[in-house]
This record gives sequence, C-alpha cells and structure tokens, in this order.
Amino acid sequence: MFSRLPKIPSMNLIDEPAERKWWLPFFTTIVIFMAAQMAVAIILAIILVIYIALSQQPNTLDNLTELTQATLLNLFTFAIPLIVLLVIFKFFNKQPLAALGFVKTKLVVNYLVGLALGAIGLLLVLGLCLLFNSASVSLSQSTNWLMIVLLFLGFMVQGMTEEVFFRGYLMNLVGHRKNATIAIVGNSILFGLFHGANPNISLTSLINLILFGFVFSLLFYLTENLWVVGAAHTIWNFMLGPVFGINVSGQNLDGNSAIFTTTLADKTAWLNGGSFGLEGGLACTLIGLLAIGLLLFLIQKKLSKQLRNSVA
Repeated sequence: MFSRLPKIPSMNLIDEPAERKWWLPFFTTIVIFMAAQMAVAIILAIILVIYIALSQQPNTLDNLTELTQATLLNLFTFAIPLIVLLVIFKFFNKQPLAALGFVKTKLVVNYLVGLALGAIGLLLVLGLCLLFNSASVSLSQSTNWLMIVLLFLGFMVQGMTEEVFFRGYLMNLVGHRKNATIAIVGNSILFGLFHGANPNISLTSLINLILFGFVFSLLFYLTENLWVVGAAHTIWNFMLGPVFGINVSGQNLDGNSAIFTTTLADKTAWLNGGSFGLEGGLACTLIGLLAIGLLLFLIQKKLSKQLRNSVA
C-alpha cells in the first residue's frame, strides 16, 4: 500500500508545466531555508552590536544572551524563512497558498486536534520513561509565566515554518511532480538531516528525527491539513521544553522558564535520550514506530473507503 499512495488534494491543486524536475524542490528547500537563516543571523548580529553600543552597559551582552531570550529570538526569526517561502510559492511558483495544505474550513478545530495529537504523543514517550523509572517530574518553583506564553507563540512560528517547508512545500511539490511515496520518504529523511548539527546529536536521535518526519508526513497525508500537523509539531516541542523542562532536539532551555522540572536518569539514557532529550531515546523510537503503524492503518482504511465509494 505504501508504495502506491495516490496524491492528496493539496498536491492536485498545484498547476505547473509537466517538465518541471521532481527533485528540484529538495534543492530549493535547502537553499531558501539556509539563505534566510543566514540573513537573519546577520541582521540580528547588527542589531545586537548597535544595541550594546547605544546602551553603553558592560553587562548588556550577558543579559541579551540569556538562554531563554536567545531561544525566543531564534524561534521568532523562523518567521523570516516562512515569509520568504510563501512569497516564492505564491509569486515565483505561481501557486495558491491552499496548495500548501492550508485548509480554511474548521481552522480552529483542526488546530486544536493537532495540539491534542502532538500532546498525546509526547506524553506517551514521557510516560514510558516514567514507567521504567528513567525519568522523574516535579513542579517548578519559579516559573516565568510570561515567558511560557512567549515561548508557546515562538514554537507556533517555528513548528509551522518547518511544516510549511517540509510538508506543505517539499512533500506537495514532489508528490505532484513524482509520487506521494517518494515525497513522504524524501522529505522525512531531509527533515531529520536538517537537525543533524543540533547539540548532542546521536545515531538514535537522528533516526528518531527521521521517524517523526515520517509521522508528521503521514499525519499530513491522512488529514490533508497543514494546520493539524503544524499544531502537532508545535505542541510537541513546547511540551518538551517550556512545559517539562527537557532539551528540545538537543537544545537546552532555562529551567526557570519551565512549568515542571524533569530529571532524566543517566543510567537509562538509552531509553530517555539523555542530553539530547526524549527524542534521543528508544522510548521515542517505540512510540514513533507505533504512530507510523497506526497512521498507515488509518490511511489504508481511508483509501479503501474512498475506493468503495468510487465504485458505488
């Protein structure tokens, strides 16, 4: 079944010359994302230098580069590559934004569904670690609630940006030009490799990132809705960091900005992911594989139903 997946509606919305090379979106995804990120880094560096020069305070640099503030800056700057890609897709590719998977109907409901699915997935991974005494969770005594809200908004930008790039743009274009199977496999692998330079990366964490690239891709294929998968991605990262105080794909957050304090046992880092966070452990591998199996089952069930309806 997986080798013969038909196109989903957003792939069919794309209207372009047939001779377009199917592999080109992989190249443009890398170039657009990296170029926009480099431009943002340069702009932020200039702003930082000007701010320090004007303030004339020797400790300004330390204050500006606190872990959580740096995280916030990084998260919100994901809006730059997002805007760049939307403009390119709209005016260079000359395609409607609906072809990315932005479904207008029941937008709020679909976003809430995505939040629920992402939260369940993360809780299952953490729950498995708690079950085997590989993690412990306690309520933080110094939560900065304003920072929690800001971090959620930041993860909304970051999560949706990555989903627009990998699922909305890359998966849909490749799926339209070639087929849905290559689109799913290709964007999932590239999604994992894009995180290959993250701190404390390991073979297990890289495999897990690719696995969850498949999870998000199959969820997008099943729901045909970018709001659902964008919300699931957002809440996964948000619950890892600001809620439970765990490293997000190897990147650390200030513990004072988390609602809970989670301790991962060093002796069972193979299960809980250790310094990379839950995404680096076998608990995440197991839940990821189960999610892929469930999504494939639901996709098969959906396709069978569509086939029966078309015959009838």
